[in-house]
Amino acid sequence: MAKLGRYVPVERPDIDDGIYLAKILSAEVKTWPDGNSSVNWKFELSQPPFIGKKVWIWGSTGAVPTPRAKLTLWGAILDQQPETMKDENFDTKVFEGYYVKITIKTWEKESGGTKQAVTDINILNEADVSMLTLWLGQAGITGAIKVAVKKV
Repeated sequence: MAKLGRYVPVERPDIDDGIYLAKILSAEVKTWPDGNSSVNWKFELSQPPFIGKKVWIWGSTGAVPTPRAKLTLWGAILDQQPETMKDENFDTKVFEGYYVKITIKTWEKESGGTKQAVTDINILNEADVSMLTLWLGQAGITGAIKVAVKKV
């Protein structure tokens, strides 16, 4: 039996590379020892066979919304302007709760082994929203949903 307060790894189901519907659970800025920062994103897969099972996957973007930065694109998809995101008081919590399409990819790390992460997000189309609504209902997940539908 695990001791309280100690992390116990949980077996995560295999996730094939591809495009999935997911909910953004968090987007947190992390500052590294060298002074650089990034936004670490946590997603929960929201389609069968993962829906309702708390299957999470992570992604990362830079923390500065420059014109070509991934953060700028992801922010625009989530209805945030670069000027707003540059403000030192900008709160990344505005991203939480949105349902988006995510692209999951696996690659070989230079240090050996593999890494799997979210490499892109995108809007939901009308068919995606219909399927998501159906799946959430089947999983007993109720309430209003926020979906990314703004084309960039």
